[in-house]
Formats: sequence, structure tokens, C-alpha cells
Amino acid sequence: MKKLITVLVILSCGLTNVAQPLLEYSNVGYKIYTNYVMHGSNMGRPTLIGNSLNWQYDTLIDAGGYTVPLIPPGATPKDSFPLSNVAVNTGPDNYFYYKSDIAGLELRGASLNGIGFIYTDPEVVLPFPFSFGNSFNDNWRAEQTSASNLYRIGSTDIVADGYGTLKLPNGTYKNILRVKSDQNYIAYDTTATRFTHQSESVNWYMSGVHYPVAQYSQSRIDSNPIIELGLYQDPIVGPTAVGNISTVGQFINYYPNPAKNGLTINVKKEGNFSIELTDLKGATLLKKSIGNQEKINLSNIANGNYLLHLLQDDKRMAGEFITIQH
Repeated sequence: MKKLITVLVILSCGLTNVAQPLLEYSNVGYKIYTNYVMHGSNMGRPTLIGNSLNWQYDTLIDAGGYTVPLIPPGATPKDSFPLSNVAVNTGPDNYFYYKSDIAGLELRGASLNGIGFIYTDPEVVLPFPFSFGNSFNDNWRAEQTSASNLYRIGSTDIVADGYGTLKLPNGTYKNILRVKSDQNYIAYDTTATRFTHQSESVNWYMSGVHYPVAQYSQSRIDSNPIIELGLYQDPIVGPTAVGNISTVGQFINYYPNPAKNGLTINVKKEGNFSIELTDLKGATLLKKSIGNQEKINLSNIANGNYLLHLLQDDKRMAGEFITIQH
């Protein structure tokens, strides 16, 4: 059962000199063929809430980055979640399947190390529209796809409890909305409870960036030790503190995607351009200078998901995600 959005009043004596962000599908909803690089860091449990805030994480130490591609569900090994339209690949053989539309962001399924879960009652991750002071309660249910007697039943409380300026090691970003989620669920079969799970997560969102710009989570199974994780985007794929970063789509059109044996590229602006195709680990598979229109041969590239980078005068721009299916 989903509960309607309510308004939470948060008192603050600070000046409200920062615009209040409004999260909608058009400005933060997950969309396929976008790719984000998340960097791990020990940020500690964030507790600062209210309005016109300054979250200062500019001194975080980078513990290493990894790519998070948002891809079509049909391009994943587990194409068994027909009600989803975006799959998020968070690691080797780890996929989360979402329905992302104007109503909100819902988790519809997951495949973790080959073990699949499908939601018979979807888990709302973020309702739309959502702004400072809004809250939402969601009850959800999932079952393991390979064994119908294994279930997870839980609830999530979501609240937008802060907005302001976020300082990260790669820049300062304004009009950020903080969204906190508290989740509890039990995992059980037909005979007994397997374990209980508790988690707290915080996501910072910025209009025009279709994935959280920073994340924090802590979780615990039964009475085991708490596990903490902090992440931030670098580079930010979307508006930045100094304007828009250069992206592939500003300079070229390319099709088809998914590609079979080739890719056609049309250059929209004058300049000295080349393209580079890399795998998700960053290894270069193809690099080629391009003119006004080029046909790129992909017949010798294995099926899979890749990053297409555009370079102008050997300066690499933000990559875009493509799929090759022979």
C-alpha cells in the first residue's frame, strides 16, 4: 500500500536564500544510455538537515571509482522484468531494474550475482514531483524468481529533509535536494524468517542530472556490524558549477543504438573530432578520426555494453553508453 505524499515542516532560523529544488521525471528521472562514474569515500553519516544548507564534502579522499551504466533491461543477462524500462548495473553481475516515468522511480526487480528478485508490489524509490518538506511511506513485497517460497517484505519512509549547496572534491553545486530513506524488511520462506535488514540512505539530487550526485548508506543484517558506503559523481554528468559540461550529443548524432555491425556518425559542428570506444573498465577498443559523416565498423567488437567517447583536439568529452548486439 502506498501512502500519499505529506508535508513535513522543518524549522530553521537560517535565511532561505537558496532556491528550493523540485524533483520531477524530466530533471532527475533515470534514463537509458546514460553513464555515471561514482567514487567511493568515507564521508561519515550525514546529519545536517534544513534549508539553505552547506554540505561540505570537498575534502573527501577518493577510494576509487567505477562506472554505473543505465541501460535497457533487454541488454542485460536477466531480461525477466517486463514492467521495467531502465536497468542500473552497479557491479559485475549486479543489476537493478526500475520503472522510471512521470509518477516516480520504482524498483521492479533485481539480479544480484545471478539470484533474481521480482517485486509483486513495487518499491517506490522516489515519487514525483518531490520537494523540500515532502514525505512518502511505501510498503513493498518481492519474491525470488528461482524459488517462489522465498520472499522479502518491507517498508520505506522517504523524506526530503534538506536543500542547499553541496561541495564535492570536483566542484560546488547549488540548488541540491537531500532525500533520506529509512528501510526495514524481513526475508523469509514458508517455514521461518531468514533474516531482518535495516538501512538508512541519503541521496543528493541536482536538476538536470539523472542520477544522485552523491550518496550515503548504512545497513545492518540482524545484529551484525553496520556497513557504511559513501559515493559521489566525478565528473558530474549534467549541469556543473560553471555551466554545462561538453557531451557527445552536443556535437554528433549517431545511430543505431543498439548497434549491430556498424555505427553511423553525423558531425553537427565544425572541428577536429575523433571517436573512441572503450569497455566499461576503460580499455580502448577502437579510436578513429571522423569527418562530417562516418560509418564505423563494429563487426569485430563482441556483444556487450560500451562507452562511446568524442574527442575534440584530443580532449575527451563525457562518454555515452552504447550496446552492440550482432
